[in-house]
Amino acid sequence: MSHIIVADDQKINLEAVKLSLESVGIIDNVSYCADGKIALDTAISRFEEALKQYNGSPQQPISAMLLDIQMPMKSGLQVVSEVDAFCARQSGKLVKPVMIYLSSYVTEMVKTKIEK
Repeated sequence: MSHIIVADDQKINLEAVKLSLESVGIIDNVSYCADGKIALDTAISRFEEALKQYNGSPQQPISAMLLDIQMPMKSGLQVVSEVDAFCARQSGKLVKPVMIYLSSYVTEMVKTKIEK
């Protein structure tokens, strides 16, 4: 079953997302991460496990990643870039997850990067 990864360095934001997901019946198969490095490590681990079970059709071990844009260790933007690069290196063996940015504060510089 596909997985969802949520990453935010603010515990209250993680709780809000958790309540929102639970309200629509998404309770299992969710990882809540306190920073971008943990989110990336979680994603890479799931990708590597899926690659071990590769059977000729693209694997989608993660359906979505909800990422705070500004986090310690790695920002949401950095996580997306590294996940994109990892998936691209797998030559079609992995389906890239949907990426959703979360933020309570967005600067003009971040808006410009997101709009690209």
